Amino acid sequence: LITEAVTSELARLGTISVASYTSAMQFEGQRRPMSEIAAALQSAYVLEASVDDEASEILVVARLVDANTDRKIWVSDYRGARDDVRGIGARIAFDVSAAILERER
Repeated sequence: LITEAVTSELARLGTISVASYTSAMQFEGQRRPMSEIAAALQSAYVLEASVDDEASEILVVARLVDANTDRKIWVSDYRGARDDVRGIGARIAFDVSAAILERER
């Protein structure tokens, strides 16, 4: 759910182009080089995330990776209520978009 929330909000913001949810999800759980995944998605950046599902909250650690260097260029934690996945996704999308726009300047 968090993947769909973030990708949908990134597309809605319109500041960057986003690979489709279906295309991105084909790599879920696979251990492949980041450069290979990015090339398949025709992406300069890949957003990774881990979700820790706690009692009434979730913790999402989002990491933006430069596909050319395979280096993390931005990391942030997001904590929120389990029923606010869309809100958490929107916050992540806004911050990721800002990080990419800043880097591209």
